[in-house]
Amino acid sequence: MPTISEYLQIAAGGAGVVFANVGVWVQMVNNATGVAYVSTAATDSQGKYTVQNVPAGTYTVNTGPTSIGPWTSTGDTAYAVGDQSFNFNVKDFGAKGDGATDDSTSIQNTINTANTAGGGTVYFPPGTYTFSNVNFYRKIQYLGAGIENTILKLRTGSSTSVPLLQSNSFTTLASGGGGSGPGTSTGGEFNFTFEQLTIDGNKANVASTVPMFRVYGYGFVINDVIFRNSNNVNVYSEWATSLPAPGPDSMEAHLNSLKVHDAGSHGILWQGPHDTNIVNVECFNNGVNGFRADGNGNGCKISNSHSWGLTQTVAWYFNSTGCQLISGVAEGASTAQVVCNANDCQVSADNIFAAGGGTTGIIIGDTTTVTGTVIFTKVQNCTTAAINFKNDGGSFVQCLSFQTSGPAFIGTPNTDTLALIQVKGGGTSPLLRIPTVLDVFNGRVAVHGGNAVRLYSAADSGFAEFSFDGTQVVDTWPLFVPALRRTRQAKSFATPETTDPTQGGVVSMTLTNNLTVNNPTQTNAGQEILYIWTQDGTGGRTVTYSGGNFAAGGVAAMTTTLNTTTLDHFVCDGTKWRIKSRVTGQ
Repeated sequence: MPTISEYLQIAAGGAGVVFANVGVWVQMVNNATGVAYVSTAATDSQGKYTVQNVPAGTYTVNTGPTSIGPWTSTGDTAYAVGDQSFNFNVKDFGAKGDGATDDSTSIQNTINTANTAGGGTVYFPPGTYTFSNVNFYRKIQYLGAGIENTILKLRTGSSTSVPLLQSNSFTTLASGGGGSGPGTSTGGEFNFTFEQLTIDGNKANVASTVPMFRVYGYGFVINDVIFRNSNNVNVYSEWATSLPAPGPDSMEAHLNSLKVHDAGSHGILWQGPHDTNIVNVECFNNGVNGFRADGNGNGCKISNSHSWGLTQTVAWYFNSTGCQLISGVAEGASTAQVVCNANDCQVSADNIFAAGGGTTGIIIGDTTTVTGTVIFTKVQNCTTAAINFKNDGGSFVQCLSFQTSGPAFIGTPNTDTLALIQVKGGGTSPLLRIPTVLDVFNGRVAVHGGNAVRLYSAADSGFAEFSFDGTQVVDTWPLFVPALRRTRQAKSFATPETTDPTQGGVVSMTLTNNLTVNNPTQTNAGQEILYIWTQDGTGGRTVTYSGGNFAAGGVAAMTTTLNTTTLDHFVCDGTKWRIKSRVTGQ
């Protein structure tokens, strides 16, 4: 039955109610049964009283000078008591919340009672509760009176090897976070919540070697909580994967509206449950990573979140497959802002930037080769590189790099990678990287004309050019793909030109006069020739395909401006050499 802890309210006519009668006893009389319930002591200096084991119903509230009266009505004849049999106030079990008393036993007794009752709400009224090594259970809401109003703090003098809070049986189930279990069980605690609290690791006074708050379980919710000041990890979660979920509800956890800061190690170390949703979380000024996904922490979806601080080596570190950072910010970490060190991770962030330069924006493959990375973002002032293709096994990257200096990318993009990195500001080395499935880029990339990128094939036997309007590709020149794979015939000017396709499918020549091109020596179906004609410093040179085996009509006229290049791509149909495309004026 509920325990009533209230401040005495006395009717005062037209003035409503007032708090009065310090040092009086309180009697509550059930209007239906007539049974009276008396306070455990006289009201304190603020008029507060406690009446225990009060059944649900409506009551008349009286006061008196002693525990046996005589009683005088307060004017409150309809005080309602709801069915609160599953509410457990830690102060009713002896917790002080005064910032000095060791409340460990009182809080553990409260939680154990709630667990024996099958669940309910464990309530922490305003105060600072100092304790250590408390276990929590499933199907219980752990509720405070608001962040900074209710503070749960690791007690000074606690053993360095125990946490503040941990799920029941953590040490025998978890393989990390100080646990000694196998980490393979699909058991653990579930369907619990922590809300409206501040949880403090007191690292100034306790040099903890284990996480402050650690969980082995699934399906839980943490909402409106501050985690701070652990000497180790602030929040540690682990669980073995399971399909389907072991219970009627989903296994994923939900983290909403958290601040996680000033841990000696990671702010959050997530090793399960997988596919967890993390929304509106701020990780800052932690000692290693702001957030790190490891082990079974795959598939975490992080949105509208921010990780920052010079003390962090990496803001977001994804060491589990399929993690996503959506509409988030990474800022100020000393080594990299985001690391994708597992397959199929995605970064679609609002902004990624260094506080003082000299770091990398995103690392693809930190310690192992990864595939399937997808990046859509803007990177600012990461002067080591916006993107580091450190161990890239094939990715898709679209990035706008704002830099004062330094390259837009370092490392080697995989042959299956499609990448577009545009540079603004003082940075260098923009990138347009086409996968080898398109058979283009096996050579070098160069800026051309200030707003375009040229991809040169191996041995500079040809190129494709991509132009920009400042933000995106707006025009793509034909890519002459098969011909670029063939040997290049670099010829001195001589007219007429008679090409032997077997000697190389790319023919280049600087035109120092007008040129006539005779029939190639062969007409085998499927053969291809790419002619690269470059005007000399005079210009005005023409090319005439005079052989009867050429079908060269239907394309734009050749530009003869000095020092420009025209590319003509022919394919043989077995009888005629037919022009497929012309790029001129390059």
